[in-house]
Amino acid sequence: MNSEKFRRRIIEDTGLSRKEINGIVEEKRVKLKGRISEELALLIIAKELAVIIEKDKDRCLDEWINKGVRNST
Repeated sequence: MNSEKFRRRIIEDTGLSRKEINGIVEEKRVKLKGRISEELALLIIAKELAVIIEKDKDRCLDEWINKGVRNST
């Protein structure tokens, strides 16, 4: 899932506007001194608002495989 899909899911489940979500994302990133991506900020916000977001299973598998390959070399 990308940032836009996360954002849409939060909007659908909470009724918050895109502008409100963007503001919360910026607040979160400022609070964490820009050390997190927009996608991670949206995931944190979703968790705080009890919005369930499933990650793309194929993407997770690809990341797991890539980590395994890197760790084995």
